[in-house]
Amino acid sequence: MGNAVMARSLLNNKSVWIDEEDGRGRTALHYAMEQDSFEIVEVLVNGGANLDCVDFHGTSACHLACKEGKIDALELMMIHRADPFCVDKAGKTPFDLACEFGMEKIVCRLLENGWDVNRTTVLGTALHEASGYGRAQVVRFLLHAGINSSLTNASGLTALEYAKKNAHRNPITIKEIRFLLKECKNFVYGQAVEQHLGTRADELSFDEGDLVWIIDRRHSPEGRWKGVVFGRKGNSRSGHFQSSAVKIIDKPESGSQFGKTSSSLNRHQPQKVFSRTLQLTLQLVAAADGVSDD
Repeated sequence: MGNAVMARSLLNNKSVWIDEEDGRGRTALHYAMEQDSFEIVEVLVNGGANLDCVDFHGTSACHLACKEGKIDALELMMIHRADPFCVDKAGKTPFDLACEFGMEKIVCRLLENGWDVNRTTVLGTALHEASGYGRAQVVRFLLHAGINSSLTNASGLTALEYAKKNAHRNPITIKEIRFLLKECKNFVYGQAVEQHLGTRADELSFDEGDLVWIIDRRHSPEGRWKGVVFGRKGNSRSGHFQSSAVKIIDKPESGSQFGKTSSSLNRHQPQKVFSRTLQLTLQLVAAADGVSDD
């Protein structure tokens, strides 16, 4: 907090130029974002800092917020009309970086507020980023959110092919990621008809009414299936359960995909996500981006 007071004093006294760049093209906002200093970020944003200033690599403060998983800072900047669609010199958007670094909470929030899950750059979709860097939690969530796994990057590679090519980056998760990408078209949804308490390390626990993404229905001798339950922040748990504990249902509407089915949502107050102002900002910036492309 002391540093924030000092920063505010320097800006008020006009002792420094708020957007002064260093030898890497970075401003104070870049460094505040990296140093986990939300108070200083707030001082700089409210002080009129250029939110879309990029360094020599094309990295903006939005890129850093998504890379570091800093939702509060991202929300603040977008309310002040920062550009969340900017592409750095590596061809990546802030959303791509959130996927690359496994920030499923950021991924979930942006998707809930209008980000196009199938948005593509020369590097491919966000699914390429998540699968290529071994982020199994993000891969699960993107597939659950309906991303098109058949889209290719500029080299003609699908996310599955890209994951195989980069398996060395995270050999621990590559087996699950390859399975998810290869079999995703066969996954179905189920609604829990009873509570299931896992008693073994490989078992999944859930409550009656929970939405279960069923990813493996090959019957074991014990009649067990494998599924995934998603939390409201993009996190997920996977494991086996008794097939009798769920009933197969149609794919839910987008509004009920995050944790509970629509019927149980009526009994649970949804957690508040980004502000309405932020949602409108995302839509307005996307519209402006579309106009400029024309």
